[in-house]
Amino acid sequence: MSIDWRGYDAYFIRYSGTITNVPLSAVGRAAVELFVADLLGLSGAARAGIFGEASPPGACAQTVVRLAPGLSFGRADALGIAQLRSEQLAVRVAKTKFTGSYGFLQSRAQPGDPFGALPAVQQVFAAGRFEDSSGAARCFAILEWAEGPTLEHLYTHTWTQRPLNRPFARRILEAFLLEILLPVWVRSQAGHGVLWDVRAANFVLQGPASPTQGAPLPTPQTRVVLIDTDALGDTQRPRPRSKREAAFSRMRGLTARILDGRTPLPKPRKRKKPPSEAARRAVRAAWDSSGLEPALHGLADQTGSAAEAERALRAFLDAVLQWPESTRTVSWPGTNSGAGSRSKRGVRLEERE
Repeated sequence: MSIDWRGYDAYFIRYSGTITNVPLSAVGRAAVELFVADLLGLSGAARAGIFGEASPPGACAQTVVRLAPGLSFGRADALGIAQLRSEQLAVRVAKTKFTGSYGFLQSRAQPGDPFGALPAVQQVFAAGRFEDSSGAARCFAILEWAEGPTLEHLYTHTWTQRPLNRPFARRILEAFLLEILLPVWVRSQAGHGVLWDVRAANFVLQGPASPTQGAPLPTPQTRVVLIDTDALGDTQRPRPRSKREAAFSRMRGLTARILDGRTPLPKPRKRKKPPSEAARRAVRAAWDSSGLEPALHGLADQTGSAAEAERALRAFLDAVLQWPESTRTVSWPGTNSGAGSRSKRGVRLEERE
């Protein structure tokens, strides 16, 4: 094997019985390895070692392969990646015969990509269809590698044991609303769609993911990155105004999940578990009081301004963060209550604003 599949396999073990994807067979994995090696023009020496690490599949992708550092690409000029280091890159390998959104990803790889200047949106350096030395052809995209856990994993696992405090929740919501959603909607064309596929699995968090005993506040490096950029194609295609309700619903759902991340739980959440009724009510009340929905409609229709939408987003953020702080205690990893004791001291999550 020339690709490390351990993280890929761990995903199927963790979510066994809750997902419809099935893991690739040994033959399928060998086909992916050959395709990536031929696409990049890797040398025989590179192919003999581990040149990448496989991520779990998606709806359209068989896997995304994070490339190992120090690789040289024989086809770097043809792909337009000659100036990039391998550790900056990942190769998205499409499922067999899938073409789907790859035409849009090709346009994103061209100069003038309207999303190319957004640091919180994963960049696309090359995309298309390629035939490897076995004669098999499939679509691909060469992407910026975005490090970090998905918001889905944080919601189901991390935040149940290390819940968010208000400063962390504010920073994550600011990054999602003001650094991704707002600038993406500004770039949508009048009468077209908006970023509607707002799911926790489509975003990764970089920097500290939650408070710890020594770091109770987020750092300047804490940011959210949109990694499933196929959904940006909806901003460039005509869509009825009524279709925006799907975007609004998912936006409220993700906000409610982040609010729920402030409540510790004794065990992980189920992957598709909806946010709590209390969080949904809090988000809906903030949504209605802030005037956010008409402001976003105006932004997408180009009858309103980005400044008006930003004011509404900030009002929504302020209102939703009135959600009460958890009164339960949590255990910081590695904190002992006393010498020789195996129990851990509960530490209340304090407000530090």
